[in-house]
Amino acid sequence: MKGCPLIDEFALRKDAYHLSYLFLELDQAKIPSGGGNTESKIRSQAGPRDPANVKAISDDAEITADLRSWCLRFAEEIASRSPLPKKTAGGRPLARWVATHAFYIAEQIDADSFHEEIRRWIKQIEKIVGQGPEIKDIAARPEVQQSSKAIIAKLNTRGFTGISPRQLHDWTARGNIRAYPRHDGTNGYLLTEVLEYLIARQSA
Repeated sequence: MKGCPLIDEFALRKDAYHLSYLFLELDQAKIPSGGGNTESKIRSQAGPRDPANVKAISDDAEITADLRSWCLRFAEEIASRSPLPKKTAGGRPLARWVATHAFYIAEQIDADSFHEEIRRWIKQIEKIVGQGPEIKDIAARPEVQQSSKAIIAKLNTRGFTGISPRQLHDWTARGNIRAYPRHDGTNGYLLTEVLEYLIARQSA
């Protein structure tokens, strides 16, 4: 179905990128005692594998298979010029494919059901990997509206240099990102949305 998006494209893109981050965490969860002190590492190497790792492996396979099934369906509907990642690539590239095609997927009749599945997968993975500070930070960042100066400074620390307030304004005018009116009369931006746009542009 084509026309007006049936769901929030930006919310879908945010959750898809969040899912891609969680796939990295899930990979780490497959390895017994992926961090911690030397004593815990020695103990984990000498003892049996943590049963939670088995669940991480099985859930990863299950979620990846379901995600690929959805992506295959959408790839046919939107006639994407960007091919799906190889079957052996895992779930993270698939989640990033969804993020870069969020605009088109949001127009599909079953986009809402798909978005609900993504949110369910996110919760499912979070139960395995835990709610560490990094994941909480990822989830919280979209809640904070920041000035163009603050956004540009944080982009610089992430390797996106040379961005100007004018570019943020132009991207807003084109609908690539959203601007939020602030009390001082200036526009605020969401760091996650700007990062997602820049990453998607690099992947195009």
